[in-house]
Amino acid sequence: MRVWLVFAIALIVIPGFELKGLAAGMIIGYWPAIISNQIYQSQHLHPFIFLGMMIILSGAYVFLIAWLLDKARMTSKIWILLGVSIFIGSTYLAVNGLSYKQWKSTPIVSAAMESPEISYQPTYSDYCTEIVIPRTLAGGLWGMYGIMAPLALCSVAILLNRKLISATKATVNEVIT
Repeated sequence: MRVWLVFAIALIVIPGFELKGLAAGMIIGYWPAIISNQIYQSQHLHPFIFLGMMIILSGAYVFLIAWLLDKARMTSKIWILLGVSIFIGSTYLAVNGLSYKQWKSTPIVSAAMESPEISYQPTYSDYCTEIVIPRTLAGGLWGMYGIMAPLALCSVAILLNRKLISATKATVNEVIT
């Protein structure tokens, strides 16, 4: 849960170009828009409320899975796996984004460069702040979401196995007495 919170706060501080990094990082909270056309349309009318919903649902997902992992006593065993998946997700999203040259030719950057009022000259630092850092953070969250789903299934299997074993022991104790 703390890992998600750190990534979420970082994405709020550095949301990326048009908040795309923040939206990509909170993608797990997008499921209501997938199942309801009315909610899907609301993202265009109320984008910040929609992003807020995505952040809340993503946090709830992570909280519930963390609780499930804790109940199955798996939290101490997953740190290396979690770190590797976050690294892979971060690397994948950072590498597969817009290049610096492509970013410089996007309509909004081109318009800013051509504007006489702004006289903007894009720098690599601007590119990193707008594209690379948010994509890296979002990729880390994608890696975390991706590994948490199979870990949640393992937790459910462990908990069901424990319940089955305790029920079997109770049955055996009743037969003996």
